[in-house]
Amino acid sequence: MEVENWDTTLREGEQQAGVHFSLNEKIEIADILLNKYRVAETIEVHCYKHTFDEAKKIVDKFGKNRVILHHRLSKNDIDVSSKCGRNVYVGMYLGVSESHLKALNMSPKDVMEKLREVLEYAYQCNVKVGKIAFEDSPNSDI
Repeated sequence: MEVENWDTTLREGEQQAGVHFSLNEKIEIADILLNKYRVAETIEVHCYKHTFDEAKKIVDKFGKNRVILHHRLSKNDIDVSSKCGRNVYVGMYLGVSESHLKALNMSPKDVMEKLREVLEYAYQCNVKVGKIAFEDSPNSDI
């Protein structure tokens, strides 16, 4: 069995209240991380145009196979990520706790169907899925 470590510092670091890195700081952080790890996860590309632009610059600098674009389990987000080029890597997430599913008006069966649909769509768009995270999964039946 092969285990590969990915680093999420670049993305997680900006989730702290009041923290925002400039593009140059993000590139510097990515450079440090990618000297230690093969892959680093970057900012959520779907949030704002500037986050997409920054993510694209990071992907262009370090390569599509070294940077994971983070976003929701969503066809719309696949469309955004695919603008970074063919074979870009993404990591997707979806909250699956009872409260998340209630807010999304979804059942566990709906989640699995959405997962299948989005994975097929990613394949059609030449987007590689590097990871899928089910948030709050210990509190779910999935």
